[in-house]
This record gives sequence, structure tokens and C-alpha cells, in this order.
Amino acid sequence: MKKKIFYVVIICFCFFINTMAQITDNYNYENWNGKDGDIKTKIEIPPQFISTNEMSMRYSSTETFVRFRIALNEKDTLKRGYLHLKIFPNVEEAQLALVEYLNVISNFSKPPRLTTEEFKVGDVAFGSKFDDILSISYVRNNVLVIVNAKYSKAKEILYTTDNAIQKATIWQKDMPKPLFVL
Repeated sequence: MKKKIFYVVIICFCFFINTMAQITDNYNYENWNGKDGDIKTKIEIPPQFISTNEMSMRYSSTETFVRFRIALNEKDTLKRGYLHLKIFPNVEEAQLALVEYLNVISNFSKPPRLTTEEFKVGDVAFGSKFDDILSISYVRNNVLVIVNAKYSKAKEILYTTDNAIQKATIWQKDMPKPLFVL
């Protein structure tokens, strides 16, 4: 019995190491931009931005993780689209969270890395368009942003969100942990 458990542990460990190696190779994490970026705090999400895009905040939102629901079309009463914003204590944790997220969604299809010519958002961004739905995930400074919305709406959401992060206060050691202001 102990021998079987040992083999299972070894197989799981090898699988984990292999998976982590693939993530690094697949997304070129070592060469991502923004690793020395500022830590942002007090990121303000304007109320008029929320109402203009007819977004509704999810109940599970907190001061460090904000989730909005967005209708994908006029008939989408369930609001299956979304904007997720997660603020981290540092840039490295935000970028590693993006790697982890990409690894999860890449089981279905690997999103391509976006160039600044396509979308000028974030320090590093990945995404794709399918049937007029734009799915983009990116990191700007210490903030992970994930958007899934109708193409025309998604572009405004991406640029407004990225602009809010860039305008935010730079965190200092004597300040409380980074957070969103709603």
C-alpha cells in the first residue's frame, strides 16, 4: 500500500513540474513587461462608467476583488459577460495569477498574446474574439483584469479600466493594503 501511495505522489509531482514548465514556455513569463511597475492603490471605478455599461456588481465583490456582470446582447437577461478586477499586494503576484488563469482557460484553447498595436492595455495582455465577444485578460501594475463582453462594449471597458489603474495612487509602505474605491 505504501508503495502505491509513493508512486501516486511521484506521478503527481512529475505532472506538477511538467505543467509549470509548460506554463513558462507557453506564455514567456520571464520576458513580460511591467515587472518593476508601481504598486497601485485606491483605484476608482467611476459610477457613471458602471451605469453607462449597464453593469451590475456581483455580491461576492470585496475591496480587493471586484466583479461585475455585463449583458452580452439585448436578450441576455442573465448578464453572462463579466469584468473581474483583482488587486494584489505586488506586481509579481498579479502576473503569476494571470499565468495561472491562462493555464486554466488554455485547456479549452490557448489565447494569443496581444500586441500594443491591437489593444493598448496592460503591461501584458492575452485574448481573443469569437462571435463578436471579446475575451481579454491582462495585468497592469499589480491589478489583474479579465473582461468578457460584446466587442464594442469590451473596448470601452478595457480602456476605461486601464486608464483608472494608471491614474491611481502609487502605494507607499505606510499606507493600508492596496484596494479599490467604489
